[in-house]
Amino acid sequence: MDSEANALELRDFFLQAPMPFAVLNGPDHQFTFANSAYEKFVERAVVGKTIKDLFAYDEVKDYLPLLDKVYATGISFIGNEMPFFIKDGLDANKRLWINVAYHAFREACGKIKGIIVFITDVTDIVNAKHTIQKSENQFRLLSNALPNMVWMANPDGKIDWYSDVWYKYTGHKKNSISNEISLVIHPDDILLSTEKWNKAIKKQVSFKKEIRLKKFSTGEYRWHLCLGIPVKDENGIILRWIGSYTDIHDQKINVQNLEQERDLKEVFVSTLSHDLRTPLTVAKLSAQMIAKVLLDEPALLKSAKRISSNMDRADKMIQDLLDTSLIKAGGKLPLKIKECSLNALLKAIIEDLSSVYGDRFKINSTEQINGFWDPVGLRRVFENILMNAVKYGRDEGPIKVTANCLNQNVEIKIHNEGDQINPNELSLLFTRFKRTEDSHSGHQKGWGLGLTLVKGLTEAHGGSIHAISLKDGGTTFTVSLPLDSQKYGLRYDEKNG
Repeated sequence: MDSEANALELRDFFLQAPMPFAVLNGPDHQFTFANSAYEKFVERAVVGKTIKDLFAYDEVKDYLPLLDKVYATGISFIGNEMPFFIKDGLDANKRLWINVAYHAFREACGKIKGIIVFITDVTDIVNAKHTIQKSENQFRLLSNALPNMVWMANPDGKIDWYSDVWYKYTGHKKNSISNEISLVIHPDDILLSTEKWNKAIKKQVSFKKEIRLKKFSTGEYRWHLCLGIPVKDENGIILRWIGSYTDIHDQKINVQNLEQERDLKEVFVSTLSHDLRTPLTVAKLSAQMIAKVLLDEPALLKSAKRISSNMDRADKMIQDLLDTSLIKAGGKLPLKIKECSLNALLKAIIEDLSSVYGDRFKINSTEQINGFWDPVGLRRVFENILMNAVKYGRDEGPIKVTANCLNQNVEIKIHNEGDQINPNELSLLFTRFKRTEDSHSGHQKGWGLGLTLVKGLTEAHGGSIHAISLKDGGTTFTVSLPLDSQKYGLRYDEKNG
């Protein structure tokens, strides 16, 4: 009696279960049991009938082979998100999606008697997925029409899609996600951006960072604003991440330039009070001395020379400002080109500097190098570089100058021993009013214009300049010039000026 009661109780449990459940007997798959949830799902009474009696071929053509296989082998089958069609005369194309499980059940002797069927209706879930996929496809189409680089990532933050602009910018093979962002991002930006991105994923908050990305067509790193936004469901669970890279390089550079211009007045006033007033004061005192020593010719000559020398210093400072402003405005410095000897020019510059700083300068040039340049402009170039070597190199350390011809160009290297320039500051050496931290903290004074003028004058000749600085190897400036710069300036006629 107890066993009958338990069986009835178990039967009632399955009849009332919310999940569709049925039992099929024999090779024809005849329904011997089905709960109300199953009959409601298939929209018909099923007990006592076979699969073929109840359903049209199109409804079960994908499922009959599976049932036959489970009945024949006893191996269970579990299928997820499978399409199921119901033709009831009202809606001939009614399409559902189900998770289905077929399990064989056996007699006491072990012979397979039939199949237990479990069904889960996942139509709403699958349709929602399809809607999301459709929306995502539309989003991708729209993103490909935008100038920004757009990306998407899974809930864990792993990027699995980029817009077409990304592949064009980076040069990566289209639809290849194996190329990590680390291959594109500037090495100096990788650590901080990765740390911030991981924090955003962990805290499930938006991500925002300015980083530099390498442009494939030019090889340059350009500043981009990277944004990443988590897309969440109604329960706050992240479904996807959507983000973009927007090129802000020009704006950022403009802001930096504006900041430099903003500091110009402070720099100018500070320097004017220290540097420009000094030669003017000396000249004024010398003029007063002349008035007192008119009868003393040696003293008169000395004061006159001091006036001339210090007025020249003031004039040079003003000229540096004017030339730098021209360079800043995108102009090229005017040149007076004539034939001259590079060897003689370097020798004259070094002789002048040696009279002040001693025998520290060494020239290494095994050939006579003549060309067409502006000798006054080149003097300013090499004087500025050599003065920097004196100021920031090792005290009393040697300063080596090497000049060699390379095809139709000449290459001049100026090397000094001393501390390494910070790699982050090396690229800023030729920027107006930009000086290294070491120079700011030291005793050296200046406007920060010298190397800007060096770069401007070198490029005005059609040449280039760069610097390298090593921990144990000192600093080397390399100036490359064409042997003939006539097409970059006016040919100077000494007779007619």
